[in-house]
Amino acid sequence: MVLSAPRRHADLAALLLFAAWVGFLAFGGLSRAELVRLGDDFHAGRLHWPTDALRVLRAYPADDGDIRRAWAYCRATLGRSYSTFYVRTPEQWQAAFAHGDLGQPEAWPEVTPPAPLRPWRDFLVEYPPGFFLAALPPALLARTAEGYRTLFVLEMGAFTLLGLWLAERLRRRQTDAPAPSALRWGIVFAVLVGLVVTHRTDALVLLELIALVAAAADGRPVLAGALTALLLWTKGVPALAAVPLLLPWVSSKRWADLRRWTLAAAAAATLLFLPVFALAGPGLLTAVRYQQERPVQVESTPAAVLGLLRTAAPSLAAPVESHGATGVEGPGAPVAATLFELLLLASWVLVAWRARNSRAVGALGSGAMTVLVLWMVLGRVFSPQFLVWVLPLAALTGALQGRRALAAFAGVCLLSQAVYPGAYASLKDMAPWACALVLLRNVALGAWTVATFSRLVPRTLTTAPGAPPAPVG
Repeated sequence: MVLSAPRRHADLAALLLFAAWVGFLAFGGLSRAELVRLGDDFHAGRLHWPTDALRVLRAYPADDGDIRRAWAYCRATLGRSYSTFYVRTPEQWQAAFAHGDLGQPEAWPEVTPPAPLRPWRDFLVEYPPGFFLAALPPALLARTAEGYRTLFVLEMGAFTLLGLWLAERLRRRQTDAPAPSALRWGIVFAVLVGLVVTHRTDALVLLELIALVAAAADGRPVLAGALTALLLWTKGVPALAAVPLLLPWVSSKRWADLRRWTLAAAAAATLLFLPVFALAGPGLLTAVRYQQERPVQVESTPAAVLGLLRTAAPSLAAPVESHGATGVEGPGAPVAATLFELLLLASWVLVAWRARNSRAVGALGSGAMTVLVLWMVLGRVFSPQFLVWVLPLAALTGALQGRRALAAFAGVCLLSQAVYPGAYASLKDMAPWACALVLLRNVALGAWTVATFSRLVPRTLTTAPGAPPAPVG
């Protein structure tokens, strides 16, 4: 498909916008020391407008706690000096949670180990093994924490752009008719979601997920199986997206291709996980149990509902700092979480039933996105960066519907940034207005996704059983 001059110019403008945004996040932030001084000035009432406006603006890219955690993990793994605030054993973290005092990163010393530390065995890593696939390369090149942040942001920006390009490639293969660009709108989404796109490793998940959808749409079972294993190794939960992609092959009785997908996934998972088990030993299972013990997260729908209800019944729930995030504990938390998880299971069954006959690119992308978004908005954990996973899928499926759907998802992205970092300080105290904002974001995201799924996924079989997937070229 040959692009017209106006579309080429629009693509160039979008790429320049993305480059400027990522450049600001990579190079425009304050150093850690400057950020601490800014915080002290703020609490002391020494900030003045407009004199300090630029300092406040530059504080936005400096919200890099997760990047500094990655820096510490990588430095410890390489045998270099690291911050002891981030590098602790599971027992040390549990003791800190029990005392309710995690401390401040600046107050903890840096130490140089006599030998490289082994992740999961010698210290707790909060992420699956594939985390190091994204976090380690910048650490091999950087010499300072600020330099690492710059390289890390540029790397995540590159992953994001590549994922959006794949989404646009799939969109063009779905239809030759004039349609909005998934690449351009995906860039808009990435900017509106904010720094979580580049300040976490989830952009790697974004890329792997859209690549999995592309492999399934192309009818490449071996590649799809390998990507399923890679998603499991990188983040865990996003591998669930493989289920709605597999179902049309089951309904078409493509047993040979299903065997190839399954065998490739099993072989890739073995190759990926065995070295990690050899390195970490039982420490990897300890990390899994650590994640299972997480309380209901404050950005989740159950927590948002409890935050509103506690205005009338304060004993229902209370915020707690635990497991690297703000959680919610109290008698109402397990009840609310269980009710929403039952709704999640029922929703998954309905999605699976309808997705079993869906073979077009848009239907496959929507099915994969719906499974994950339902987990986000009905589960007990919803971190702001999870939305990053599905940005290319939202751009693809939104472009197949039209500009109104794309504009609506852009509003969801704005709401997400309003939640984090906008309202997060109030959300940590479960302020009712902040909980209402979370509930609005989650309902809007779920409603958009389900509405898109209902439009793009047909109710009836579109090709005869045993036929190959619908052509996308």
